Amino acid sequence: MAEQLVRDAATDGTAFVARARTRAVFHRFTDALDDIDRAERLGLDAETTNRDRAAIFQAVGRYDEALAIRKEAADRRASFENVAALVGLYAESGEIDAAERLYAESRRRYRGVSPFPLALLDFQLGLMWMSEGRWDDARTSFDAARRRVPAYAPAQGHLAEVEAELGGIESAVARLYPLAVSSDDPDYAAQLARILGEAGRVHESRHWCGLAAARYDELVTRHPEAFADHAAEFWLAAGANPDKTDNAALDKLIKLPGADCANLEMDSTSTIAPDGKSGILVVNTKATAGTAILLRGYEYTGPLPETVEELETNEDSSLKWYVLMVGPFDLNSSNCNALIIPFTVETSITNLYFVSDGEAKS
Repeated sequence: MAEQLVRDAATDGTAFVARARTRAVFHRFTDALDDIDRAERLGLDAETTNRDRAAIFQAVGRYDEALAIRKEAADRRASFENVAALVGLYAESGEIDAAERLYAESRRRYRGVSPFPLALLDFQLGLMWMSEGRWDDARTSFDAARRRVPAYAPAQGHLAEVEAELGGIESAVARLYPLAVSSDDPDYAAQLARILGEAGRVHESRHWCGLAAARYDELVTRHPEAFADHAAEFWLAAGANPDKTDNAALDKLIKLPGADCANLEMDSTSTIAPDGKSGILVVNTKATAGTAILLRGYEYTGPLPETVEELETNEDSSLKWYVLMVGPFDLNSSNCNALIIPFTVETSITNLYFVSDGEAKS
């Protein structure tokens, strides 16, 4: 519909803003920014375009640029909408004091009758508390959002996640079950599978895990930018060995046959910089076809281990990183010689080994 709108009104800036918003929903952020720029060139005022531009900047982590736009808008007109936008930005970027202060101010400025804007504020604060590990505060915020809008599914889902973290497994399962049944979003089935699995209810967990896997496969194929990160979280949460999940649907989806790297091997030219904090992984291609490629990175204080088992079981070994690449892939020596993966970590590396093809490579 958004594409048709642009074709029908190619000189109307609002049509490009509408398409930008649709593209942003599916995480096509570069295309969305191009549409915003086009709308401005067609004469749409900067106040309108900057709201959408700031939202995209925030979504991709360009917080400083988003903040400059949000603050200018709030300084120009301290409306509920402008102050609430700052609340969401500060909450997402971890500025707790500013988020709490402006949350109270935005509520004072609200003059509407719809509960949705206030529910969204509560939800954003709940996400902030979750990221800080303040589970009781998160429960309070998500519950406030749920009470304002009982059908607010994301608030219900995150409330269930927090309840499970606080030990309320039955309450969490009861809250997630109707969402997992009725929603097209596989995140609810994935959360339900994880909570049931951690509670030892393996058979039930496998059922929901299989449903989530099938739906993620469909969504990643159709909208990879929007769902790859959610699918990656799901695959990693299935266990430290996603290729050995004991779940046929998930095994079929990830296609990691007997190795952690789907028929890839580490190249001897992989390097670690002298600063001990960054490097480049060079992964040779050997006829790879699959939905995901997974490497596990270990620190090891002894000499180069010879087997994966030695890495996983030795007391001198510590699992530090995952490198997950989401496809689907159709790679071979004729169309791709290697995957080049630069990386940077916050701590110095002593001995870093990545698991692939059943061997440990430095």
